[in-house]
Amino acid sequence: MQQSLQDYITEITYISNYYGDLTPKHLVFVAAINNFPHPDIGRPFAYCELGCGCGKTVNTVAAAYPNSNCFGVDINQEHIKIARNESFGLSNITFLDMPFEKALVQSLPRFDFIVLHGVWSWVSDAVRRDVCKFVRKFLKTNGLFYISYDSMPGWAQLLPFHKIMSLYTRNMHCSVEEKARSAMAYLQYLNCNRSPFFERNPDAEKFLQMLEQSDIRYIVHELFNCNLRPEYFCDVAAELRKAGLTFVGDNNYINNYDMTLPEPFRQLLATADDRISMETHKSIIQNDRFRKDVYAKRSGKTPLPEEMKKWLETFLFGASQSPEELRLNVDFQWYSINLAPEPYLRIFEILSGDQMTIQELNRKLGRSADALAQTLENMINCMLSHQFAIFLTKTPVGEVGEKITFTCEYNRRQITNWRDQYSRHVYLASPVTGDAVAISKRNALIISMMLEHGLRPEAVLDRALEFAREDMKNGGNILQFSVDQNISQLMLFDYEEIVSHLLKKLYRLGIIR
Repeated sequence: MQQSLQDYITEITYISNYYGDLTPKHLVFVAAINNFPHPDIGRPFAYCELGCGCGKTVNTVAAAYPNSNCFGVDINQEHIKIARNESFGLSNITFLDMPFEKALVQSLPRFDFIVLHGVWSWVSDAVRRDVCKFVRKFLKTNGLFYISYDSMPGWAQLLPFHKIMSLYTRNMHCSVEEKARSAMAYLQYLNCNRSPFFERNPDAEKFLQMLEQSDIRYIVHELFNCNLRPEYFCDVAAELRKAGLTFVGDNNYINNYDMTLPEPFRQLLATADDRISMETHKSIIQNDRFRKDVYAKRSGKTPLPEEMKKWLETFLFGASQSPEELRLNVDFQWYSINLAPEPYLRIFEILSGDQMTIQELNRKLGRSADALAQTLENMINCMLSHQFAIFLTKTPVGEVGEKITFTCEYNRRQITNWRDQYSRHVYLASPVTGDAVAISKRNALIISMMLEHGLRPEAVLDRALEFAREDMKNGGNILQFSVDQNISQLMLFDYEEIVSHLLKKLYRLGIIR
């Protein structure tokens, strides 16, 4: 099995997905609601993803923020080859196929954002030290660092998976992918025959069920790297403190508030001596299994609450869903958001078709300047419901024409090369939201035909059906049809949905003209 010097698996590529949590707009909002200064994403900035994998996220950031200067670093040469190939049309991105230790001595800019998704849990102490050195050297003052990792105590009952799978396959002379499939079969055998490991550990059975639905590449990288080590929040915070970093907040907006916890636990948090202790209590109470945290390199100055409001006032807010989808009551796994009809129905009405700053929304609500803090609180509550988002610019006004034209070459290539995508969906970068929209490969196929034939249904559907039938005839099923489905009927339905809804959405997001 090929591995790096740090025993990190490079024999098989990792799954290629887009992780919206890593985008600059999410990071700056987390900083703002936690009263931390942050980079101005309205101006040119530098962004780096360590362990960028196949580059889906960093490529999308580069496309959505054309004034940014983006870098992706990964030790796996195949990852970087895929990432570079997919970056066609982007002039503001650089990829480095090297370990972090080597990246430390490169001539790189100072970064406003450095992000690290998942990697921390799978690498050696030496590599973790290199991450800290890289952040200390290259992150700007008031820059933001994102880190996600497997955490305790949620992983406590799942750690045996790592040891069991390694022990079972250690003498097998085959690829790591074959080892992972064999280990999965062994675990399924234990579960089906009601081994006490599963019988007395319901979380283990749920985890196995999740793995059964997962890509084999995820299983390999999650459970076959020698250095799998979930950690408590306070231990990660202590390591990052050595890199000059201060904890900012949880990347999941609502986790920065105590509304997710029952009242007795809120009282417990109030007894914490400092922010790290409080966050550690919260992580234990919630049995965190995976954390997504934001840190900052502080300048030493503590901002005033008025400064936080000033930062929040610079953002454009708008609805991320259509008006008919907006709800006053939103249920999540552990909590509910309940918004009162007054003033939220009015806010929904105002923002469902426009994007505004807090000052503009305040005026639209007919409130005085003194009510700005109340409007800001209302808007944060809307954001916590996950139905509203930050926008970089206002959505364009107009109608979709008879011919589709993409606003950037990167998105056009994502569509025309949809069948070569390593991810399950096709991700299109939006310069309006600074994020991405995922579309199915069936929709991508139809839109690629529209690029050639306009919106004429006969020509588009004939070509799309020809591809689908040929694919199934050759034993493939990239479009995920079943043999008993009426493919013609489903393709027609997809076409009508694209014309009536999806194209309008892509136009509003600045993806097509």
